[in-house]
Formats: sequence, C-alpha cells, structure tokens
Amino acid sequence: MKTNEGGTAPPGLLRSRWAYRAFLFSAWCAALVAILLLVVLTSYDHISSNHIAFLTARVLGALLGVVGAPASMLLFVGMFVYLFKWDRESSRTLWTLTFVLTGFLGSSLYFFVVYRRQVKQV
Repeated sequence: MKTNEGGTAPPGLLRSRWAYRAFLFSAWCAALVAILLLVVLTSYDHISSNHIAFLTARVLGALLGVVGAPASMLLFVGMFVYLFKWDRESSRTLWTLTFVLTGFLGSSLYFFVVYRRQVKQV
C-alpha cells in the first residue's frame, strides 16, 4: 500500500467526503426504517383500525422502502468492505456477526460507532 509523506495511507474512496455523506444518509435511512418498523409492529392493531394512520404508515413505508432499500445495501456493503480493508482497531469477528445477524441495523450501528469516529480523525 502506498503511503503519503506523513507515512499514513492515503484516503481511499471509502474514506472520502462523498462516501461519508452517502453513508451518513444511508445510516439515517436505515435507522428510520428500523424505527418505522418498530412502531408499526408494536402498534399494528391501533394502526390497522385507523384508516388515516394505516395509509400514513403505508405511504411512509413505501417512501422509506424505495429510498431505504438501496441506501441500506450501499451501507451494508460499504461498512463491510471498510471493516476488512481499513479498520485495524475493531473486532472483525464481532462486527461480522453483527452484520450477518442484524443486517442493515448492524451496518448502521457500525457507521455511528466506528466509521464516523475513524474517518473524522483522517
């Protein structure tokens, strides 16, 4: 791997400002999908009996699904690649299990806990 004058690795695409913004947007989309899913699952009886709430939940779910699905896939792949290519501090086994078992929620958690802190240092 090439290094710059300071002896550190140059920032790659995964550590660029564009990638950070894309991952930030994706992480918030994934978090909103999780919150909506939690609200709908815990109060389904109330929502299904109220037509306006049911329609609102369906429209929000559709919007978040259209935007959130590709964003979550981008986040999942990006954080997984970042974990194995750049991250030297975190437990790869723990985070891999978290990604596999929780899907987009694990990658969103990884973004907020690890990626954001490490990329801000660069």
